[in-house]
Amino acid sequence: MSGARLERLAAVIVCTVFITGCQTKITGGDGRPLPPKPRPAPEVPAGAVANRLTLLVAQMAEDSDGNGYPDALRASCALFAWPHPSSIHAEGAFVFTMHRLGQSRDPTAKPIAQWRFEPDQSRAAQARDLYGACYQFRFSLCDAGGDRMLETMGDLRAHFEPVDGGPIVKCSDEVRTVRVGRGAK
Repeated sequence: MSGARLERLAAVIVCTVFITGCQTKITGGDGRPLPPKPRPAPEVPAGAVANRLTLLVAQMAEDSDGNGYPDALRASCALFAWPHPSSIHAEGAFVFTMHRLGQSRDPTAKPIAQWRFEPDQSRAAQARDLYGACYQFRFSLCDAGGDRMLETMGDLRAHFEPVDGGPIVKCSDEVRTVRVGRGAK
């Protein structure tokens, strides 16, 4: 083939590819298309008020003082200003209450323990997690009367009290079950 013919053939190929487009399909290792590029979470407007609370808690307590009685719980809370999907930080106090298993809805039941984190303590607990703004707390039965008890399952609940005196923000009606104390020897 002559040089001129090769140039014309190359031009036709380039034009054909340009006009029809490149149909390369990029997929993951399993053959499925790649997910869309991540985008930032929507911003919550200034002045939005917290009206929802999510509580995440480890189910098993840790033994914070090495005496063989698991007593310390770790909890993470996220506040939301519904209908906005991103979590926020707000000024206020968090209260955690633990009842014996199944007793948290009984208004006459005495709680096993209660912990209150005032606004300055809540501010110090502010953090960011994969889902956004949150609060991370660690509290112990040692701070609420003692940890020497037989293994007990408990219902843990939380609520948030805004400093401005607004409505208390409660966690969903669902309780979080935790285990504290130790089995009989």
